[in-house]
Amino acid sequence: MSFIEITSLRDVAARYRYLFVDAYGVLYDGGASFPGAPEALARARAAGLRVCIVTNSASRGEVVARRLAERAGLTTDHYDAIATSGELSWRYLEDRRLPIDTPLRVITEEGGPSWIADITHTVVDDVRGAGAILAIGMPHLTESAFYESRLAETLKAGAGMGLPMIVADSDETYPWRGTIRLGAGWLARLYGAMGGRLIEFGKPHRPIYDFASSLLGSPARAEVLAIGDNLLTDIAGAAGYGIDSLLVLEGGVHGGSSIASLRGASGARPTYLAPRLCW
Repeated sequence: MSFIEITSLRDVAARYRYLFVDAYGVLYDGGASFPGAPEALARARAAGLRVCIVTNSASRGEVVARRLAERAGLTTDHYDAIATSGELSWRYLEDRRLPIDTPLRVITEEGGPSWIADITHTVVDDVRGAGAILAIGMPHLTESAFYESRLAETLKAGAGMGLPMIVADSDETYPWRGTIRLGAGWLARLYGAMGGRLIEFGKPHRPIYDFASSLLGSPARAEVLAIGDNLLTDIAGAAGYGIDSLLVLEGGVHGGSSIASLRGASGARPTYLAPRLCW
């Protein structure tokens, strides 16, 4: 894997007019912003770049906006728009793209997104009475805890019944206050391996990129730089969409990786690599 090492966003900002910026692991850790990240966005916008926060958060955009303001001090002074996979999942159900009479088996962690309470589909506890699975979060912190629960049986039964899984958050793992947690994307990968059908909107899949692009006026892809911390979602998604990317390390999924190990890795490669997001 080859990439160009840079020290700051300023090194390459003049080459682009638009930024697609990840939230967790790039801007903040779920609790506080990373040093230099808010300033980087503010300086980028002052230089004429337009910024869309593009996140696999299962929450809707307005909720993510409040969270960024309260926890990270990031406001509309720092970005122009927010695109979340949760927003697209909510719209999928709200627009009745899944028939309204389809019962849902919802999988989420404690304190999941508030929009769950507003869906008009019937929610059932037993997957055998469901017509689809909605994966919003991972209720278990570890793989061992997951396999000790009955959730594995739920997934196996759902896959055997041919139920689609609507995935509100495609992240297999994500950084959270100095730790790495399992996300709903981990469940999705397992469900897919069982033969289950997946309906996904977030990175690395195209829908969230189309959504982010539309929010910024559908710019030419050569004018867009995606910034993320995850090779499997942020970087692979950018490569698939045909836009350049910057992988940041500190605080992210690959924070413990060496430059040498990243150069030896297979898969999608970032255009640039930097220690952190700063100007």
